[in-house]
Amino acid sequence: MTTQEFTLGEMAHAAEMTPRNVRAYQTRGLLLPPRRRGRQVVYGADHLGRLRLVRALHERGLSLGAISSMIERGTAEAELNRMVREDLSGEADRVHVHMPLLEESRRDYPEILEHILEVGLATESPDGLLAEAAMLSLINAAYHRGVPGHQVVRLCVLAARTGMDLQPQVREHLPDSVPGDTDLDEIMCQLAAAAFVRGLGLAMRQDGSHPQPLSTPLPGADPAAGSDADRTRTS
Repeated sequence: MTTQEFTLGEMAHAAEMTPRNVRAYQTRGLLLPPRRRGRQVVYGADHLGRLRLVRALHERGLSLGAISSMIERGTAEAELNRMVREDLSGEADRVHVHMPLLEESRRDYPEILEHILEVGLATESPDGLLAEAAMLSLINAAYHRGVPGHQVVRLCVLAARTGMDLQPQVREHLPDSVPGDTDLDEIMCQLAAAAFVRGLGLAMRQDGSHPQPLSTPLPGADPAAGSDADRTRTS
């Protein structure tokens, strides 16, 4: 795993903050002290991930004191994950993607850029790629727990494609009497997302074996069609 190092100014720029903000977060104990490289003070990618985590939570209305308490209890990332599930628009709090992790991942996942743009995990801007700040924080959290960057992004792409594949089935369950009801669309998307998270969480808590198939097929499901994960494994 490549070690990334930043000066204070470089890290503040990558996190889209000012150096003064970074120092303030460090003073409040929200950021670990920098490391020393000879006479130079340097920060790592773990510092950048923490900054983005704090920023994402703070911009969702949590006080710095509350965030500090959650970090001490080890619940900050779980709280952010919950908030992300409630905010599915993906348009708020977009920040620039820090490119070294993307470049590192490209070695094992050459199509990474094409795929994340295809499924809407990032968008292009004149200054580079933009992605949802909270999602980048969670990607950083997984990365710094030992999951290679390319595997983290592959999982995100797989989940996004699964959601895209479900769109026709979600649409089938909308009443014909209310076409174009964007509020109802959002409710149904959130409902489907919450159920997806619950089912995936149940499967992840099992003993590592594949979960048992449903005893009866879902209405409208094609038993002969493999899952998105099956198609990915065979491609």
